[in-house]
Amino acid sequence: MFLRSKYQVVFSKPKKAILSNIEESIFKSFPDYNGKKFKGEVTDDGFEVKVMGNEYLSFIGKFVSDKNNEELLKVSIGVKYFDVLILVLLLGIFVPFYTDENSGTTYGIILISLGLAIFMGYSYYNNVKDMKKIFFDVLKNFDQDCKIISINKFIY
Repeated sequence: MFLRSKYQVVFSKPKKAILSNIEESIFKSFPDYNGKKFKGEVTDDGFEVKVMGNEYLSFIGKFVSDKNNEELLKVSIGVKYFDVLILVLLLGIFVPFYTDENSGTTYGIILISLGLAIFMGYSYYNNVKDMKKIFFDVLKNFDQDCKIISINKFIY
Protein backbone atom coordinates (compact mmCIF):
# COMPACT_ATOMS: atom_id res chain seq x y z
CA MET A 1 0.00 0.00 0.00
CA PHE A 2 1.04 3.57 -0.73
CA LEU A 3 0.43 6.46 1.72
CA ARG A 4 -0.74 4.04 4.38
CA SER A 5 -2.18 4.90 7.78
CA LYS A 6 -2.33 2.20 10.44
CA TYR A 7 -4.84 1.92 13.25
CA GLN A 8 -5.60 -0.51 16.01
CA VAL A 9 -9.21 -1.01 17.05
CA VAL A 10 -10.19 -2.73 20.30
CA PHE A 11 -13.79 -3.93 20.38
CA SER A 12 -15.90 -4.96 23.35
CA LYS A 13 -17.90 -7.31 21.10
CA PRO A 14 -16.63 -10.59 19.63
CA LYS A 15 -14.84 -10.76 16.29
CA LYS A 16 -17.62 -12.73 14.58
CA ALA A 17 -20.24 -10.10 15.45
CA ILE A 18 -18.09 -7.27 14.06
CA LEU A 19 -17.26 -9.18 10.85
CA SER A 20 -20.91 -10.11 10.30
CA ASN A 21 -21.91 -6.45 10.73
CA ILE A 22 -19.28 -5.39 8.19
CA GLU A 23 -20.41 -8.13 5.80
CA GLU A 24 -24.03 -7.03 6.19
CA SER A 25 -23.00 -3.45 5.39
CA ILE A 26 -21.19 -4.65 2.27
CA PHE A 27 -23.94 -6.87 0.89
CA LYS A 28 -27.02 -5.08 2.23
CA SER A 29 -29.17 -3.50 -0.51
CA PHE A 30 -26.75 -4.54 -3.25
CA PRO A 31 -28.78 -3.25 -6.23
CA ASP A 32 -29.53 0.06 -4.49
CA TYR A 33 -26.30 2.00 -3.98
CA ASN A 34 -28.01 4.69 -1.87
CA GLY A 35 -28.17 2.59 1.31
CA LYS A 36 -24.87 0.81 0.79
CA LYS A 37 -21.74 2.08 2.52
CA PHE A 38 -19.02 -0.38 1.46
CA LYS A 39 -17.97 -2.80 -1.19
CA GLY A 40 -15.38 -5.52 -0.83
CA GLU A 41 -15.04 -8.87 0.86
CA VAL A 42 -14.98 -10.26 4.37
CA THR A 43 -12.92 -13.31 5.37
CA ASP A 44 -12.76 -15.34 8.60
CA ASP A 45 -10.06 -13.11 10.10
CA GLY A 46 -10.55 -9.76 8.44
CA PHE A 47 -11.79 -7.75 5.51
CA GLU A 48 -10.81 -5.62 2.55
CA VAL A 49 -13.35 -2.91 1.81
CA LYS A 50 -13.68 0.36 -0.02
CA VAL A 51 -16.12 3.12 0.88
CA MET A 52 -18.71 3.59 -1.86
CA GLY A 53 -17.86 6.55 -4.06
CA ASN A 54 -14.10 6.16 -3.56
CA GLU A 55 -12.61 3.57 -5.85
CA TYR A 56 -8.95 3.85 -4.91
CA LEU A 57 -8.79 4.09 -1.10
CA SER A 58 -8.68 0.64 0.55
CA PHE A 59 -9.40 -0.33 4.15
CA ILE A 60 -7.73 -3.62 5.01
CA GLY A 61 -8.44 -5.06 8.46
CA LYS A 62 -7.14 -8.19 10.12
CA PHE A 63 -7.91 -9.52 13.58
CA VAL A 64 -4.82 -10.54 15.57
CA SER A 65 -4.31 -11.73 19.15
CA ASP A 66 -2.27 -9.62 21.57
CA LYS A 67 -0.26 -10.71 24.63
CA ASN A 68 -3.40 -11.21 26.72
CA ASN A 69 -5.13 -13.29 23.99
CA GLU A 70 -7.54 -10.44 23.25
CA GLU A 71 -8.64 -9.96 19.65
CA LEU A 72 -7.47 -6.65 18.14
CA LEU A 73 -8.33 -5.33 14.71
CA LYS A 74 -5.35 -3.90 12.82
CA VAL A 75 -6.52 -1.59 10.04
CA SER A 76 -4.39 -0.27 7.18
CA ILE A 77 -5.82 2.56 5.11
CA GLY A 78 -4.19 3.57 1.86
CA VAL A 79 -3.93 3.26 -1.88
CA LYS A 80 -2.91 -0.07 -3.36
CA TYR A 81 0.18 -0.06 -5.57
CA PHE A 82 -1.87 -1.36 -8.50
CA ASP A 83 -4.15 1.70 -8.33
CA VAL A 84 -1.10 4.02 -8.28
CA LEU A 85 0.33 2.15 -11.29
CA ILE A 86 -2.91 2.67 -13.24
CA LEU A 87 -2.83 6.41 -12.46
CA VAL A 88 0.79 6.70 -13.57
CA LEU A 89 0.05 4.80 -16.80
CA LEU A 90 -2.91 7.07 -17.55
CA LEU A 91 -0.75 10.15 -17.01
CA GLY A 92 1.91 8.59 -19.22
CA ILE A 93 -0.63 8.24 -22.02
CA PHE A 94 -2.02 11.79 -21.88
CA VAL A 95 1.16 13.82 -21.30
CA PRO A 96 2.76 12.96 -24.69
CA PHE A 97 -0.35 14.22 -26.50
CA TYR A 98 -0.01 17.58 -24.79
CA THR A 99 3.72 17.85 -25.43
CA ASP A 100 3.35 16.99 -29.15
CA GLU A 101 0.78 19.72 -29.74
CA ASN A 102 2.63 22.35 -27.72
CA SER A 103 6.28 21.54 -28.34
CA GLY A 104 8.68 24.08 -26.92
CA THR A 105 6.48 25.07 -23.98
CA THR A 106 8.24 23.09 -21.25
CA TYR A 107 7.55 25.75 -18.61
CA GLY A 108 3.82 25.38 -19.25
CA ILE A 109 4.05 21.61 -18.82
CA ILE A 110 6.01 22.00 -15.58
CA LEU A 111 3.55 24.55 -14.17
CA ILE A 112 0.53 22.48 -15.17
CA SER A 113 2.09 19.34 -13.66
CA LEU A 114 2.95 21.18 -10.44
CA GLY A 115 -0.53 22.67 -10.16
CA LEU A 116 -2.12 19.31 -10.85
CA ALA A 117 0.07 17.63 -8.22
CA ILE A 118 -0.83 20.24 -5.58
CA PHE A 119 -4.54 19.99 -6.40
CA MET A 120 -4.49 16.18 -6.35
CA GLY A 121 -2.58 16.13 -3.05
CA TYR A 122 -5.03 18.51 -1.39
CA SER A 123 -8.09 16.67 -2.70
CA TYR A 124 -6.55 13.31 -1.67
CA TYR A 125 -5.97 14.61 1.87
CA ASN A 126 -9.56 15.87 2.22
CA ASN A 127 -11.02 12.73 0.67
CA VAL A 128 -9.02 10.43 2.95
CA LYS A 129 -10.09 12.42 5.99
CA ASP A 130 -13.77 12.13 5.00
CA MET A 131 -13.54 8.42 4.14
CA LYS A 132 -11.80 7.62 7.45
CA LYS A 133 -14.54 9.45 9.32
CA ILE A 134 -17.25 7.44 7.50
CA PHE A 135 -15.45 4.15 8.13
CA PHE A 136 -14.70 4.75 11.80
CA ASP A 137 -18.24 6.11 12.42
CA VAL A 138 -19.61 2.83 11.07
CA LEU A 139 -17.28 0.85 13.35
CA LYS A 140 -18.42 2.99 16.29
CA ASN A 141 -22.05 2.20 15.35
CA PHE A 142 -21.24 -1.53 15.50
CA ASP A 143 -19.67 -1.16 18.96
CA GLN A 144 -20.08 2.05 20.96
CA ASP A 145 -17.30 1.02 23.36
CA CYS A 146 -14.59 0.42 20.76
CA LYS A 147 -11.28 2.25 21.04
CA ILE A 148 -9.51 3.46 17.89
CA ILE A 149 -5.77 4.05 18.27
CA SER A 150 -3.56 5.53 15.57
CA ILE A 151 -0.34 3.51 15.21
CA ASN A 152 1.47 5.25 12.35
CA LYS A 153 0.47 7.82 9.79
CA PHE A 154 1.60 7.77 6.18
CA ILE A 155 4.09 4.95 5.97
CA TYR A 156 5.70 4.79 2.53
